Amino acid sequence: MSVFNDPGDARDYIMLASATFMVFLSHSAITYLAAILRDLGVGEAGIGVVMSAPLVPMLAGMVLSGHLMERFGPLKIVRLGFLLILLAHLSLQFTISGFSGVYLSRSFHGLGYGIFMPAGMTYVKGKLRPEKMVYPFGIYSSSIILPNIVGPWIMENLYEASGLQGLFLLTAIPSLFGNVLAGLLRPEAPPERKEARMGYS
Repeated sequence: MSVFNDPGDARDYIMLASATFMVFLSHSAITYLAAILRDLGVGEAGIGVVMSAPLVPMLAGMVLSGHLMERFGPLKIVRLGFLLILLAHLSLQFTISGFSGVYLSRSFHGLGYGIFMPAGMTYVKGKLRPEKMVYPFGIYSSSIILPNIVGPWIMENLYEASGLQGLFLLTAIPSLFGNVLAGLLRPEAPPERKEARMGYS
C-alpha cells in the first residue's frame, strides 16, 4: 500500500522535499556569516548578537504561522515562509556593510523560518496516510538538515574566490528555485474531500 493518499500527493511530496532542500541550501550557507563578519572587523560579541538575531522572530513566526494557516491554509504559508527566507538572504548583499542592517536581515531569516516550519510539516502530513506517515515524514525532515553539510562549504569557497561581490545573490539561487517549485504545488485537499479519498464515510 502506498504511503500517499493518491499519486498527485506523491508528486507534491517530492516537489516540496526538493524545494525545502534548495531553500535550506541557501539558508544553511549563512552559517559562514560569522567568519565574514569577523573579516569585516566585527567583534565576537557583535557576531554573537547577529547570529542569535533570528531566535525571537522565529518563535514569533511559529505562533503566527498557526493563525495564518487557519485562514489561508498551509501551502500559502509555506510559500510565504520561503519568500521571506529568500528576501532576507538577498538583502544581506545590501546590508552586510552595516551592523543594524545585517541584524535586521537575520531577523527576517528567523521570521521566515518560523512561519515555514509548522506550515511545511502540516502540508506534508496532509499528503501522507496516517498509518504510513513516520518514515516518509522523517525523510522530509532531513531535507531541512542535510543542506548544512554543503551550504557553509559553498559559501566559504565563493567568498574566498571573489569576496563579497555578488556573494549573497549567488548563494540565493537555490532558494529562488525552491520558491519556484513551491509555487507549482497543489493546495491541500479540503477536509471533506480528504476523508472521502481515504475511504471514510
